[in-house]
Amino acid sequence: MYQVALFLVAVFQGCLADCGSSSACWDDDLRLAKLEALVEHLQTQVSDLTAAKVKTEAELKITQDMARTAVAGCSKTWTLKRTQIVFPNLEKIALHQQTPTYVERMPTPLPNNTRAVIVQVFCNFWNTDGHAYLNVDIHQDGNEEGGVASVENTHYRVYANTFYYEVMVPWNGDLSDRLKFEVKSSYQTGGDRNCNRFTRMSDDKIRLAKLEALVEHLQTQVSDLTAAKVKTEAELKITQDMARTAVAGCSKTWTLKRTQIVFPNLEKIALHEQSPTYVERMPTPLPNNTRAVIVQVFCNFWNTDGHAYLNVDIHQDGNEEGGVASVENTHYKVYANTFYYEVMVPWNGDLSDRLKFEVKSSYQTGGDRNWYRLRVVGYILA
Repeated sequence: MYQVALFLVAVFQGCLADCGSSSACWDDDLRLAKLEALVEHLQTQVSDLTAAKVKTEAELKITQDMARTAVAGCSKTWTLKRTQIVFPNLEKIALHQQTPTYVERMPTPLPNNTRAVIVQVFCNFWNTDGHAYLNVDIHQDGNEEGGVASVENTHYRVYANTFYYEVMVPWNGDLSDRLKFEVKSSYQTGGDRNCNRFTRMSDDKIRLAKLEALVEHLQTQVSDLTAAKVKTEAELKITQDMARTAVAGCSKTWTLKRTQIVFPNLEKIALHEQSPTYVERMPTPLPNNTRAVIVQVFCNFWNTDGHAYLNVDIHQDGNEEGGVASVENTHYKVYANTFYYEVMVPWNGDLSDRLKFEVKSSYQTGGDRNWYRLRVVGYILA
């Protein structure tokens, strides 16, 4: 249209050149008509360009807002929630040379963006000479792609002890709400006080679906702007850079950092029938996008006949929504042994920098060489 306007101007100038100043070769009415036509065309051109500019700016603003939303969405893509879901069939498993399969339905639906559930494996061993062997494959029913968590438990002749750990099981919110436990082998002797327990402990949320939808829509928006021959290249480049930043930032949704944070009060815990609460402040602030801290539970048992029992609830001070990590430890008469595991505790960077350890019960005999240690040994960023 701009070329047409130039052509009309050239024609008009050509007419002026041909006619010169002679009234004989130029009619005022014809000249006036041509000028009016040219002005009308130019006004239409200006109107069209203005409308296109307004439309382009509006579309670019929407695109930029979406890119910013995508980037903001990346800043919190992973969340840990602690809970307690009990399956009655799996509360006291005491199988001997049997291999049943248990399929347990979640009592309430998990959020659709759940990516994994954490299953607690707890063994109660309560006689002198018995066995408690149990090997199990755990997976979401129908989620072959996610894979299987295989756990192996072999305990023999360790009177009055408990064993505890947690395992993460892949979860797809678009599939079934059932968790499958396939017993591969079992061996149990010594009475019904030797048993295992499986409890679904937590779900962690990694919010990738929202980002993928935003990026796809963003790409469609950029394509539409290109199809409309938008020439604001500088603004479009900024938008494309924002989109690339969003995609790159979310291609790595979480990061594990290992560390060693020592709390002097918790280095050698030897409590007997006491239940104090320890509130420990992080010596240096954690990054604001920390979503969980990893707490080490270590037991040093160094005599023949003593006890080392310790049950503790661990959570971030003030983070009731995130939930509590409850650990149970019962060790008796296992000379010169150590026991070790780690547990994830939900963390919200907007709340306090204090970790709370509430001792629920304790029992310790046999001297000061039987003790527990609690440290922070890592954290997860997302």
